[in-house]
Amino acid sequence: MAPGIGDKKWEMAHNENWSFHTRPFVDAYFHAQFFLAMAVKYGRKYRWRKRVPNVIPCGWGALMCLVGIW
Repeated sequence: MAPGIGDKKWEMAHNENWSFHTRPFVDAYFHAQFFLAMAVKYGRKYRWRKRVPNVIPCGWGALMCLVGIW
Protein backbone atom coordinates (compact mmCIF):
# COMPACT_ATOMS: atom_id res chain seq x y z
CA MET A 1 0.00 0.00 0.00
CA ALA A 2 3.01 2.30 -0.29
CA PRO A 3 1.83 4.40 -3.26
CA GLY A 4 -0.41 7.19 -2.09
CA ILE A 5 -0.58 6.41 1.60
CA GLY A 6 2.31 7.01 3.99
CA ASP A 7 1.89 10.19 6.02
CA LYS A 8 -0.36 12.00 3.55
CA LYS A 9 -3.33 14.03 4.75
CA TRP A 10 -6.55 14.50 2.82
CA GLU A 11 -6.84 17.90 1.19
CA MET A 12 -9.77 19.48 -0.62
CA ALA A 13 -7.70 19.54 -3.83
CA HIS A 14 -7.74 15.72 -3.80
CA ASN A 15 -11.45 15.79 -4.66
CA GLU A 16 -10.56 16.76 -8.22
CA ASN A 17 -8.52 13.57 -8.68
CA TRP A 18 -10.41 11.41 -6.20
CA SER A 19 -9.81 8.03 -7.83
CA PHE A 20 -6.02 8.51 -7.88
CA HIS A 21 -5.86 9.39 -4.18
CA THR A 22 -8.28 6.74 -2.94
CA ARG A 23 -7.33 3.80 -5.15
CA PRO A 24 -4.73 2.27 -2.77
CA PHE A 25 -7.33 2.14 0.01
CA VAL A 26 -10.04 0.67 -2.23
CA ASP A 27 -7.63 -1.91 -3.69
CA ALA A 28 -6.49 -2.95 -0.21
CA TYR A 29 -10.09 -3.31 0.94
CA PHE A 30 -11.14 -5.51 -1.97
CA HIS A 31 -8.02 -7.69 -1.69
CA ALA A 32 -8.63 -8.18 2.04
CA GLN A 33 -12.30 -8.96 1.39
CA PHE A 34 -11.42 -11.54 -1.28
CA PHE A 35 -8.82 -13.35 0.82
CA LEU A 36 -11.05 -13.37 3.89
CA ALA A 37 -13.89 -14.86 1.82
CA MET A 38 -11.54 -17.52 0.43
CA ALA A 39 -10.25 -18.37 3.92
CA VAL A 40 -13.80 -18.84 5.20
CA LYS A 41 -15.02 -20.77 2.16
CA TYR A 42 -12.14 -23.20 1.88
CA GLY A 43 -11.55 -23.37 5.62
CA ARG A 44 -15.04 -24.80 5.98
CA LYS A 45 -14.67 -27.04 2.94
CA TYR A 46 -11.33 -28.63 3.88
CA ARG A 47 -11.65 -28.42 7.66
CA TRP A 48 -11.92 -32.12 8.50
CA ARG A 49 -9.99 -33.58 5.58
CA LYS A 50 -6.60 -35.14 6.11
CA ARG A 51 -5.36 -33.74 2.80
CA VAL A 52 -6.58 -31.41 0.08
CA PRO A 53 -7.41 -32.71 -3.43
CA ASN A 54 -4.80 -32.91 -6.21
CA VAL A 55 -6.61 -30.31 -8.32
CA ILE A 56 -7.34 -27.25 -6.22
CA PRO A 57 -9.73 -24.36 -6.90
CA CYS A 58 -8.19 -21.01 -7.84
CA GLY A 59 -9.38 -19.35 -4.62
CA TRP A 60 -7.65 -22.00 -2.51
CA GLY A 61 -4.49 -21.58 -4.60
CA ALA A 62 -4.58 -17.80 -4.15
CA LEU A 63 -4.92 -18.21 -0.40
CA MET A 64 -2.02 -20.67 -0.31
CA CYS A 65 0.16 -18.22 -2.27
CA LEU A 66 -0.77 -15.41 0.11
CA VAL A 67 0.38 -17.30 3.19
CA GLY A 68 3.44 -18.74 1.44
CA ILE A 69 2.47 -22.41 1.49
CA TRP A 70 2.73 -22.87 -2.24
